[in-house]
Amino acid sequence: MALLFSTPSISIAVDESASVPHGYVAVERVMEADETGVARPADIAWNGRTRELVVTDANRPNQAAAVSTAGARRSPVSVATANALDAASELVAERLDLSAIGGDPQTVALDPSSGNVFVYAPASATLWELDPSGAPLAQRDLSAAGLKDVSAMTVAPSADSTDDPAEQAVYVADAGTSAGTGAGIAEIALVEPALATTAIAAATSSVSLVQTINTGAGSTWNPDSPDPSGLAYIPAGAAGVPSGRQDRLVSADGEVEETTGAGFNGVNVWFAPRNGSVQTSTMNTTASSTNPTNNEPVGAAYDSVRKELYLGKDGSNGRIWVYNMTTGNQVRSFTVTGAPYNNADTEGLAFDSSSNTLYMVDAIDNDLVKVTSSGVIGTASAVVSNYDLTQYGQSEPEGLDVDPATGNLWIVSNKVSGGGTPDPMIEVTPTGALVSSVSIAAANPNSAGGLAMAPPSGVGGGLNIYVADRGVDNNDVPSENDGKIYEFSTGGGGGSAPVANFTSAQTPGTFTVAFTDTSTNAPTSWLWDFGDLASSTDTSTAQNPSYTYPSAATYQVTLTATNGFGSDPETKSVTVSTDPPPPTGNLLQNGSFELDANADTRPDNWTTNNGFTRSNATPAQDGSFVGRHFSTANNGWNVYQQVSVTAGETYSFSGLVNIPTTSDSFKFQVRVQWRGSTNTVQLIKKYTDDTAGAWQTVTGAALTAPAGTTAARIQMVPASLNGTIYVDNFVFGLAP
Repeated sequence: MALLFSTPSISIAVDESASVPHGYVAVERVMEADETGVARPADIAWNGRTRELVVTDANRPNQAAAVSTAGARRSPVSVATANALDAASELVAERLDLSAIGGDPQTVALDPSSGNVFVYAPASATLWELDPSGAPLAQRDLSAAGLKDVSAMTVAPSADSTDDPAEQAVYVADAGTSAGTGAGIAEIALVEPALATTAIAAATSSVSLVQTINTGAGSTWNPDSPDPSGLAYIPAGAAGVPSGRQDRLVSADGEVEETTGAGFNGVNVWFAPRNGSVQTSTMNTTASSTNPTNNEPVGAAYDSVRKELYLGKDGSNGRIWVYNMTTGNQVRSFTVTGAPYNNADTEGLAFDSSSNTLYMVDAIDNDLVKVTSSGVIGTASAVVSNYDLTQYGQSEPEGLDVDPATGNLWIVSNKVSGGGTPDPMIEVTPTGALVSSVSIAAANPNSAGGLAMAPPSGVGGGLNIYVADRGVDNNDVPSENDGKIYEFSTGGGGGSAPVANFTSAQTPGTFTVAFTDTSTNAPTSWLWDFGDLASSTDTSTAQNPSYTYPSAATYQVTLTATNGFGSDPETKSVTVSTDPPPPTGNLLQNGSFELDANADTRPDNWTTNNGFTRSNATPAQDGSFVGRHFSTANNGWNVYQQVSVTAGETYSFSGLVNIPTTSDSFKFQVRVQWRGSTNTVQLIKKYTDDTAGAWQTVTGAALTAPAGTTAARIQMVPASLNGTIYVDNFVFGLAP
């Protein structure tokens, strides 16, 4: 018999040989100093009025901090307030004799909702729960929690907003070691979540471990990445994205700027080949040029349409940063803790470019957050949905990505349960319904983080799953440098890389060739190299582009077709015929301004200027678009298209001009410049006043090319423009 609990009026003895039930226990997470602002938690209490934890700091005995259960630091509070709030637990502590279980009066917490008392016995790392009469209700083994120096506890509502509001958790203040490691506030869950029966039934399959990429000490990465935390994949064929960032895994490290064995060398994002060899590009999101800065990037996702990289932030600060991958610059950031996102701890990100949908996993609420918008996410209105993942055994989900073959999501958890077995990796539909659940015990990650789907590192089609592992926490071992990335094969991946192919057809009377993609296996992006060695801009990302060559010759044209399962190049010889026949009809290409193959808003075949774009702001006379000259700064320019002509021949011009009502003093000329020995300019029409928003026909019936002329430029020349001019249906050809 051992005396466990005594008060002035009662004395309760517990028979240690009797069986005391083992209650459910799970360490939901540990809030570290960078989140709470408390270096060595000494005492902790719950403020029911403000619904905050109040924590004192052993390193600052005259200060206390208010901290939300989600871990976000609030305003400082007085030590007197902290002591007053802890009075109930202190009174209980004074009435208990805990020597028989190795307890400490400071490690006692009172649950005001039930009257039960929680006592922590450090010798056995056991959390005891006693009823109000002192009878033991349950014992919970906390040895796997890695607690160092439990100085105080309190009972407060669960931080998970999806839990029953009445559900309580124990919050443990851990002062850490004498060396200053391991300190934090641990949330201990007491209620086992209800698991979906489908989750238990589905968790029977496994994936094969293909390779282990070492990112820490001894790796080929320079500098080392001790704690890879977020993963994404940028496919090949991303036009404008530097080659060192194409067909690359993107690995963000959320701890490298802290104290680790790697040291901080001005890099926290790496771009590496799928085989894990030396990185080809890096980023630093702590740089002062980004405002605000992201010191701890976790969660990574890539939008292949806008070519943007999304990065979250470690902890409960609830912000996402977005970077343009063509320039590397930060383009925006937005908070996700409040409405409409309500994401308490954004750890994992994924992006489905086909539906403009951002997915997030919340490591506190343990749910999947789906954000769909018709505009730019983070600036436009969005539809937000939340789906609970706890029912599928996911505690602290941290990584996810979209399978482009199915639209489903793969999700991995940071949690390692008793015996060192990691939580299973799950596959869910976009609405959170479980599809499958697989074991990743083959890799036995210590602290799984980011997840990305990408083509295999070796031969073969389909997609493999790459999972980051932070390894040992630097809060426990400051010298750690053991980051890893695991590649798993799911045995097929649900699809195949494209087989690239195309056809070509020359436009009669021109050197323009139209290309048609005939690739199989559903490519999602295209990169054309038209083989014009005299040009540095002979590429396109359109599916079916056209290209005008400078002369007759044979060109080597390459199409690289890409989808989520890989890329395939195809090169063909394309012959542009010599001495094209005399042109008939309209010599102008894209005279109705309909074509914009590279989607840069500037009409194809015409010279470019920021003031001249393709527009549907006014009804077109033919097709859907018109050309639009626009300026608010009294600017001018010369936009033209050059065509081949014959000296002595007579040509004609017709077109439409629409100038909305304006008081602006401007000039607008439509003219032809004869290129050759003279380069003379012949005016077709000049405007100095608006057309009251109506279309007017412009004609030039007798335009004779002077001697020595080889080409003509049809020019549009606005001057001192502070308004809008629309043009449409330009035709230039031999006079009838």
